Amino acid sequence: MMSKRLLLLSVSMLLLWTAATSFAAGRQEPTTDSVRELSVLGVWTGDTQARFEAVLTDFTEQTGIRVIYEPAGQNIGTVLGTQIEGGSPPDVAMLPQPGLLVEFAERGELVQLEEIVGDLVTANYAPVWRDLATVNGELYGVWYKAANKSFFWYNADVFAEAGVEAAVT
Repeated sequence: MMSKRLLLLSVSMLLLWTAATSFAAGRQEPTTDSVRELSVLGVWTGDTQARFEAVLTDFTEQTGIRVIYEPAGQNIGTVLGTQIEGGSPPDVAMLPQPGLLVEFAERGELVQLEEIVGDLVTANYAPVWRDLATVNGELYGVWYKAANKSFFWYNADVFAEAGVEAAVT
């Protein structure tokens, strides 16, 4: 589990990088001097949300920027789409899948981030992370967390004893 200090640093970098920008759907871009409040949409609920909000409290104390977190759970794509269509998108959306980033970027609903964070991403991330946040040659995101939930673990000896061979796809 990520330490609270590392999570605070990661969230701070993510929010400050995006504080100078917002979704393109009709919002005026704030400057970092004028930002005193940011809206953030994410998937975290329950205990994870409570821990994230504790980090946001520290972020507010250190920066003076109040962050309003809205949990969307696993429906983040639908919630974000509805907010964009309604003209009230969040300042930051923490999208859990590269495919969602691509979808919204291709529809012209995200702000390109190259000028804001491109050099930092290049300096601090492996090229694959930049590639996963790039659509049509433009950088639209900064990945802050990775999780692999698509593995199936099995006992190869038990499979062999049963005469079963694992299919690799």
